Amino acid sequence: MKIQQEFIDLPQNFSRRMTLLRLWNLSVVGAIVLGMVSMTFIYRYLGTGASAVGEENKIISTTQTEKVLGAEDIKTDQDIAKYIEDVVAQSEKMEKDEFEKELRNMVKGYPIEKMLPYIIKKDRIVAAFIISIAKKESGWGKRVPVLDGKDCYNYWGYRGIRKKMGTGGHTCFDSREDAVNTVAKRIEFLVNEKKLNTPAKMSIWKCGSECDKDGQVKKWISDVNTIFKKIK
Repeated sequence: MKIQQEFIDLPQNFSRRMTLLRLWNLSVVGAIVLGMVSMTFIYRYLGTGASAVGEENKIISTTQTEKVLGAEDIKTDQDIAKYIEDVVAQSEKMEKDEFEKELRNMVKGYPIEKMLPYIIKKDRIVAAFIISIAKKESGWGKRVPVLDGKDCYNYWGYRGIRKKMGTGGHTCFDSREDAVNTVAKRIEFLVNEKKLNTPAKMSIWKCGSECDKDGQVKKWISDVNTIFKKIK
């Protein structure tokens, strides 16, 4: 059977989005998919009478397998590719739901909880930095810069220059979504372009390019890492 290019490209496309946790979850699913595809090939080429026989095991007919796994719906290479895409999408949704539950339990009752709908849309490492830095810098939103007595939604000590600036020279964001997206964009750049993928490397957030790694900086790294490693 000629394998379609889109099917060949699937592992490469999926690998860009796979986290270690997702790959672990998909290992079991992958075994099921492999078995289903194998039985589909047997069905296609050997007919409905084909069966997998083991002297010490039960004889499982392809008809039974179709009923359990839905193999009768797979007729073409595109069907196989679509099925695997659906499996990955379902796995991603399950992981996202579990991740949101994990974060919600962690920050329950803190102001940053209201930002979770925006945070969970980010890559896990970015979300991990968003949560862990916010814990260190503001106690998850309990100590924040204000403007005219109103919350600036700046829970990270972010100092990007804007028209609206809050107390302490900190940026005042327009909304929770604006805050998360702006901070996430900066973290994504530092992680992906500068390879600052650990709290120690990310200490530039605290002290810029002149970090001496002593005193308060070491404490910052330690405190951020306490939360970061629980998430990442």
